[in-house]
Amino acid sequence: GPMERTSRRLTEEPWKAVFAGLLTQLLFLPVLLFVTVILAVSIVGIPLLVLVPVAVLALLVATLLGFAAVAQSLGRWAAERFGWQLAEPFLPVVVGVAMIQGVTILARLIGLPGGFLGLFAFALIALGFFLKYAAWTMGLGAMTLSLLGRDWRRTDGGSGLPAQHARPAGAAGAAEPV
Repeated sequence: GPMERTSRRLTEEPWKAVFAGLLTQLLFLPVLLFVTVILAVSIVGIPLLVLVPVAVLALLVATLLGFAAVAQSLGRWAAERFGWQLAEPFLPVVVGVAMIQGVTILARLIGLPGGFLGLFAFALIALGFFLKYAAWTMGLGAMTLSLLGRDWRRTDGGSGLPAQHARPAGAAGAAEPV
């Protein structure tokens, strides 16, 4: 469900996902602090302060699911590119995580002897850090876009129309709503 929507959103609008991820990272803490202060000042909001850790946990879960969606998209791309048959649904995620972490693991192995290879390994570690940060950011942005872009009124089974515009079951010849 959520991972499929996020993965689809990620492949359709990658730059929008990057921007939304950066914006979420920049604005989460200030908005959380502002809401916490407002709740603490108001008498009615004091019991609602219990929900602040829930917001932090929701951010962590959204980030983790978003990263898994990025890994899934990357794994599916690799499977199509190299002609692999990944039968299990979790295998594209495993392949994607291995691809994201692969640069850092390779850099650690190259840097073991030290010397000039250590300098080369440091550059690869920096590249691996950038790739992981980009994956986490894109995942968080895609998850944010998929959560905020849903039509919450939809209850007709996903036809794309809100429930009040859905065609009744017996009205086969009814006119389309304008």
